[in-house]
Amino acid sequence: MRLFLAIDFPEVIKQSLNNEIEIFKEKFPDLKWIKKPALHLTLKFLGETEPTLQRKVESVLNAAFQTTDTFDLRTTVTGFFPNPQKARVFYLGLERFSTLQKCYDIIEDNLSELGIEKEKRKFNPHITLARIKNISLDLDEQLVLQNYKIQKIKISVKEISLMSSHFSPTGVRYTSVQRFSLRRN
Repeated sequence: MRLFLAIDFPEVIKQSLNNEIEIFKEKFPDLKWIKKPALHLTLKFLGETEPTLQRKVESVLNAAFQTTDTFDLRTTVTGFFPNPQKARVFYLGLERFSTLQKCYDIIEDNLSELGIEKEKRKFNPHITLARIKNISLDLDEQLVLQNYKIQKIKISVKEISLMSSHFSPTGVRYTSVQRFSLRRN
């Protein structure tokens, strides 16, 4: 099964983000905009995972997250990966809260003990809004996207999800496989 760990957003948050995406779609129809059901914050991509390893991941993270308090995320500004000139992803940034970093570190540390390699890139929390393939944005387009002010959103995080992704002719479908509840503070 193809798995990843994420913060899956409540429907009201997904709808709010989707409303912003709809505005962008009209002006930038050539970008591959993320569909509402797929909006989330990826914490760790695991890839194809055998059932035995999946059970170990579930067990170790269930215990580890019981000591982590619920927290809030707040959105910041839009940006591009890797940069505006070579944009492949258009994203909405998230504030770097210590509890979010703690969740990321719990995942990295615990899964490395199971033999899953730690991420080499620095953790840069974001919500992917669009993928940019086979086109280049000119300077004006870059500036419009980067300077657009999305209304700030507060997201209450009460759990971390182990999710699976399934490819189909209509696109990728995400399903929650296991939820790890955080401690109510």
